[in-house]
Amino acid sequence: MQFDPRMRTSRYVEIAMGAWLFLSAFLWRHPLPHLVNAQVLGIAIMGFAIVSLRVDWMRIMTGAAAAWLLVFTLITGNADPATAWNNSIVALII
Repeated sequence: MQFDPRMRTSRYVEIAMGAWLFLSAFLWRHPLPHLVNAQVLGIAIMGFAIVSLRVDWMRIMTGAAAAWLLVFTLITGNADPATAWNNSIVALII
């Protein structure tokens, strides 16, 4: 399958969003479940996005991680507004 160069940009955005998610866990106080979730998913999203540069079906894993981030943020009500907004926006961008 031929890789569309225009899709490469979206993968780079996903890598950047994963890095931001990981780093944002340390920029302000997060409740412990959200801290761990942001760290793990930040690394996972970066990894999936990097692999999806070569293996196209890995984008499904990136999307699944973003979906989990959004669902986790919405179903756990103990996040402060900054964390909730950040996680939701990152998930929707991905």
